[in-house]
Amino acid sequence: MILINGVCTLENVPNISDIKTYCKILETLGVKIKAISENTLEIDSRNINCVEAPLDLTSKFRASYYLTGALLGRCGRATVGMPGGCKLGARPMDQHIKAFELLRCKS
Repeated sequence: MILINGVCTLENVPNISDIKTYCKILETLGVKIKAISENTLEIDSRNINCVEAPLDLTSKFRASYYLTGALLGRCGRATVGMPGGCKLGARPMDQHIKAFELLRCKS
């Protein structure tokens, strides 16, 4: 949704804490999010103004590495905290970082 410079609608969005955290992160980056219904969101990413995701929020989010790749693809650079969330075990980032380096991205 942030890879495009436009507006998209997501349907069947679950009402879970990761979604709420992700929305807060996106809003700090300049993305406008509007709830169309209980499980439908309109995402307007035309005005992304930052590539530094708040570390206090990304550290609570299990899949913050998805945000890294999207910001790198859209903006060419990104600052995102290490994945957090529940204690499911190790979440190694080495393969992601290697891929970003091979693509000549700065994370």
